[in-house]
Amino acid sequence: MDSRSSLAPLLIAIIGGFAQPARTHSARVLLVQSVEGHGTTEPAARTDEEEQADHAARQGVQKINAVIKRHGKELNLPGVVGAYVVEADSYHQWIRVMVKELTPQRANLLPTKLEGVWVQVVDKTRYDQKVAAAVEIMNGASLLKLPGVEAVGIGGNPYDMMDIWIVVSVDKLTPQVESEIPAELGGFPVHFEEIGGLIIID
Repeated sequence: MDSRSSLAPLLIAIIGGFAQPARTHSARVLLVQSVEGHGTTEPAARTDEEEQADHAARQGVQKINAVIKRHGKELNLPGVVGAYVVEADSYHQWIRVMVKELTPQRANLLPTKLEGVWVQVVDKTRYDQKVAAAVEIMNGASLLKLPGVEAVGIGGNPYDMMDIWIVVSVDKLTPQVESEIPAELGGFPVHFEEIGGLIIID
């Protein structure tokens, strides 16, 4: 499943609670984990626009990786477990710094920007705990037994790593499918991903 996240202007519209489960484009699925599914099909042919977007994304990632390398000493602080590029889309990318435990002191030591690039700091311990809770709830819901459900996984808002979703991938999003799946499970919003028969299993 695609691990890229969503366009910045669109994220606000899909965050939070919903009267009905949200329709979520595959590009909005981030950090998919514990993915289950029934099979695979051949991917659709890529358009010129998609190829150009991928090229722009690769260039952006290379530039930000160079920024990370130049500022390694500023980022390699006690408690930091990794720094890498996050790609919301071809033109929205930034640096994510994962720390074992985010304290006010540690937050003050880390930069908020490097060469104009936003630095997002995430408490890895809290994040891992919340993802594990979502995975447990997702697996306990037996979503794959429902008609039309092809895969399930964990996604989230790239701008707020603690905003975790349960993502339900369906071949086609129909009113019947929407009516059979609740808007949230265990406090986690449920988002739909319409994949049109394409499933990529990790």
